[in-house]
Amino acid sequence: TTVWTPFFRPRCYLNTSTDSNRYAVFGLGNPGSNFEGTRHNIGFNCVDALREIYKRRYDVEMQIKKRTNCYFSEFTHFSGKEVLLVKPLLFMNLSGHAIRDFMKEFHIPVENILVISDTVDLPLGTIKMRPSGGSGGHKGLLDTISLLKTGNFARITFGIGKPHAQIMNSQETKTKSILVQQAPPKAAPAPRIVKYVLTRFTRTDTDAIEMGKEHVALSIETWLGDGLEQAMLLCNSLKHQSNAILEKQDQVLRLKHKFKSDLHQ
Repeated sequence: TTVWTPFFRPRCYLNTSTDSNRYAVFGLGNPGSNFEGTRHNIGFNCVDALREIYKRRYDVEMQIKKRTNCYFSEFTHFSGKEVLLVKPLLFMNLSGHAIRDFMKEFHIPVENILVISDTVDLPLGTIKMRPSGGSGGHKGLLDTISLLKTGNFARITFGIGKPHAQIMNSQETKTKSILVQQAPPKAAPAPRIVKYVLTRFTRTDTDAIEMGKEHVALSIETWLGDGLEQAMLLCNSLKHQSNAILEKQDQVLRLKHKFKSDLHQ
């Protein structure tokens, strides 16, 4: 019998000479001092945190190097896998270009990458891990999916919370100059969201952000050692823990606010 194969096949980006033992974690963000500490740069912050956590855990020096529009550092996981922690240096809307070129140079298959991005659809400090999906309106993910020609790669989304009137009013003037520097997307999201993701975290956000970074590190450690399915199970349990902790913190803040209000009456 004759086996017919289609002449045209859907293609995703895969280098023909990939290294199955090499993995890469990409944290999305915008380069430059104007964007340091902003909510949209939580991917960058996670990569920095991962480098420090793994330096201590594996007792290794992890030098920061630069290649193909990316900063990266590398270490060998206990499973023997070579892991690259990467920050693309092109602006968020062009993240896919840097990721594609980095994967090509280091011969990394698409099934061996994980991308960390921000989302306003999760509570602050809460993370969600998925094996694939769309962009969810995130321009960095959209460009990555477009350039790799597939959405079938692991990703962690990190909750940065939703816009709050007080935060928006206090930091709105700071974000105006930043907005000018970033290339406008084809279909811009609500202006309020655009301004919000370019605001900086406040002091009261610190505990939730640090907890989220630790959860990212645990999830990636599990992904490398036990596979994506186990990592997603862990991530889901951490999500419930995060929600419970954040609810308690919110209750404490409300009680403090009520106490102060009662004192002024």
